Amino acid sequence: MAEVRDVTRSFFQLPLEEKRKIRLTPRTGYRGYQRVGENITNGKLDKHEAIDCYAHIEPGKYGDLGKHLEGDNLWYVSQSHLYKMYFHVKQHVFTEIIW
Repeated sequence: MAEVRDVTRSFFQLPLEEKRKIRLTPRTGYRGYQRVGENITNGKLDKHEAIDCYAHIEPGKYGDLGKHLEGDNLWYVSQSHLYKMYFHVKQHVFTEIIW
């Protein structure tokens, strides 16, 4: 877990143009990087950076309703194996808390 933390920190220390290579957009299934002030919660701009990741959604699984959420998560190329590991750890912890 320490390695995942270190890689995550190193990602957020990258120059903005590097982080924007995995920018969150509707085309990416709303997955990817958001800079400070891009995310809105309860009608207010958040003051944090984030990488949004979600479970893979197979094309057509939810018909037209889920089309905009289909696809895979975006990973910063040089660190993708660690981000994937982080996502799986995060998903496991979430499952343990919720269930």
